[in-house]
Amino acid sequence: MKQFVTLTLMLALILSLASCRAPQEEELVSTYRKNVPETQSAEQSGQQTTETENAQTTEQAAPSDDSATGKTPSGDTKTPAGTAEQQTPSDTSVPDKKDPAASDEQTPKTTQKETAQPLGDELEYDLGSEVRWFGRTYVENDTYWFNMTASGFEFSFNGTGAEAIFVSKNNYASKESAADHVAYIKVYVDGGKGTSVMITDDMPTVTLASKLKKGDHTIRVVKRTNARSSSCGLYSLTLTKGGKKLTPPAAKMRKIEFIGDSLTVGYGAIANASTAKWSTLTEDGTVTFAALTAEAFDAEMQVVAVSGRGIVRNNGGDSNKTIPQMFRYADIYNSSLKWDYSKYQPDVVVINAGGNDATVGVSEAEMKETMGAFLAEVRKAYPKAQIFLLFNPHTPDYSGVYKTLAASMNNVTYVQIEKLTAEQKALGHPNITGHKVWAKTLQTAISKATGWK
Repeated sequence: MKQFVTLTLMLALILSLASCRAPQEEELVSTYRKNVPETQSAEQSGQQTTETENAQTTEQAAPSDDSATGKTPSGDTKTPAGTAEQQTPSDTSVPDKKDPAASDEQTPKTTQKETAQPLGDELEYDLGSEVRWFGRTYVENDTYWFNMTASGFEFSFNGTGAEAIFVSKNNYASKESAADHVAYIKVYVDGGKGTSVMITDDMPTVTLASKLKKGDHTIRVVKRTNARSSSCGLYSLTLTKGGKKLTPPAAKMRKIEFIGDSLTVGYGAIANASTAKWSTLTEDGTVTFAALTAEAFDAEMQVVAVSGRGIVRNNGGDSNKTIPQMFRYADIYNSSLKWDYSKYQPDVVVINAGGNDATVGVSEAEMKETMGAFLAEVRKAYPKAQIFLLFNPHTPDYSGVYKTLAASMNNVTYVQIEKLTAEQKALGHPNITGHKVWAKTLQTAISKATGWK
C-alpha cells in the first residue's frame, strides 16, 4: 500500500513539473521567432541576423568616395549616402577609379571587378587600369581630368567604334568671354590626321569613331587648348556593341617636359594672317615647336604652360600663378593638387619663358635671381634631366642673363631662337611655319647635347 501511494505521489509530481515548464519553453521560442520566417530554424535565423547587422554596419562605415564632396562630375548636388537609391544594387556599378598618372607603388589594389573580369570582357573601360594617360592628369569626382595642353589618353580595342562622355568647365563667367575660351580636343584614330572636337560644359557624349572596319584599332585623344581657359575631363569610355578591349599602347622610352607660356601652348598657331582676335579656336598645342620636337625624337611630351605667365611677373604685372608656382601643381588653375614629380621624370626639360616679364619691365637683376632659383628647383625635381633654356627676342633682352645662368649650372644649355618674320607669325605669335623654324633650332641643340637622333 505504501508503495502504491509513493508511486502515485511521484507520478503527480512529474505531471506538475511538466505542466509548469512547457509554457515557458514555448514562450521563449515564440519571442525568438517574432521576426524570423517559419521555415528557418533558430540557429539559421541567428546567423542571418548577425550577417545582416554586420552588412549594415559596414555600409554605414564606408560611404562612397563621392560622399565627401556631395557632387557629381557635372557639379550637381548628389543624393546623400545611405538613401534607398544609393543602396539599391546595380549590375553597372564601377570600381573605384585610380589616379591615371600613379606609379605602381601608388596604385591601389585592384577591386573585385578588375580581378574577376579580364581585359576585353566588358564594353565600358576602367579608366584607371585599361587606358593609358599622359600629361599632368589627375582624378577628382569620378572624372579623369586632362586640362593641360597636349595632355590626354589613348586606348586600344578590337571592334568598329567607341564613344565617350566628357566634362568641361569654362573658367570665364561672362557669355562673351566664355565663347572665346571653349575647350577643344583632337581625336586621332590609328595614327591618322587629328579631328578637332569642341567640348562644352554639359557632359556631351562624343562619338570618337564609328563604322570602322572590324579589327584592332587605337584611339588617341589630346587636349589642344590651355588649362587657364577651360578644363576637360573624361567621365566614361565605351565601345560599340561587339567590341573587345585590348591592352593600350606602351609609353615611349624618351620623355620631354616643356615649360612656358603662350608660345608653348600654341596661342594663335592656327590663326590666319587676317585674324584680328584670339580665341581657343585659333589655339593648337599639337602643332607647336614643342610638339614637333617631341615627334622628331619619338618622345613622350608633357606641357606645363599657360598663356600670359611670367617667371617674375605675368603680362598683367601681377605675380599670381607665375610659371614657377604653376610648376608645383597638377593644374594650378583648376585644382589644388600638388604634382608628384616621381610620376614623370623627363630626360629633357625645355623652358621657353621671359617674354611676358619683358613686357612689364622686369629688370635683368630680378630675372637672374628668380630664374636662377627656378632652374635650381627644376634640377631638384628632375636631377638627371638635360635642361634647355630658350628666349624669344624681346626688349629688355634676357639672353645675356640666360647664357650666364646656363654656364654656371651643370647640364643646362642656352638656345637662342630666331626672331620671326611677319609671315611666320599670327596674332603676334608663331604660326605653324614659325613653330617649324624654332623646332629645327631646338632639335639641333637637343641632338648635340644628348646624342638623340
